[in-house]
Amino acid sequence: MKKKKCLFAIILPISPLLLIIIVFGTLITCKHIEPVGDLRHLSGDIDTLEPGVVFIEGLEIYTQPDDLTCGIATLSTVVSYLKEEEIFPEDLASKYNIPEKGGMNYDQFLNYLSLELPEYEIKYSSGLNDFELIKDVHHQLADGMPVPVFFGSPNPYNKPFYDFHASVVTGINLEEGQVDIANVYGYKERISIVDFLNRMSYSEIDKYPFIQRIVIKMELLDTNSIFLIKKKS
Repeated sequence: MKKKKCLFAIILPISPLLLIIIVFGTLITCKHIEPVGDLRHLSGDIDTLEPGVVFIEGLEIYTQPDDLTCGIATLSTVVSYLKEEEIFPEDLASKYNIPEKGGMNYDQFLNYLSLELPEYEIKYSSGLNDFELIKDVHHQLADGMPVPVFFGSPNPYNKPFYDFHASVVTGINLEEGQVDIANVYGYKERISIVDFLNRMSYSEIDKYPFIQRIVIKMELLDTNSIFLIKKKS
């Protein structure tokens, strides 16, 4: 999907006053994805996906120890499930020299996941439309695979705001319009598909802190970001 360019999304050596003008100009002039309020735009397509309810069982959540380690906690959660053994975040941090404090981008997550699971074919996918996203999540769960995602999530470290986050989708119920998520903040959640789509697109921009709103407006984040996992033949 081709990303839009924003008039003010330019990095230059600038004065503090001009920086303020650019920041507020970005928030005012740059558009972002509008939130969806229902699933009418998907009604015909979703009906083609069968079975209507797919989920995986037995996935243990490895809770992130602080507000910056969702990536490695998600890695640990997925790898432990597929290897059927306990692999703690600190084990992966030591093995790959991953800093204890710090985030993880898409490429890093893909690289570490591929290194840990050489018997699986793993791909990163983003920029999907809503139906493509739901279809890929549904198909992967139907194959018995967890679905790692990068999305927006309520942040217990900075209430009431959302944060950019990583976690694992474990189920989808198309009949009831629900998605199950193993959130590495340390809990399971069941949300509506509408809420899931909005969190995957970061479209409810007012729920995010000021700086993150700028990042969303400048389209510096991939949307509908998932990792596709398939057993190699």
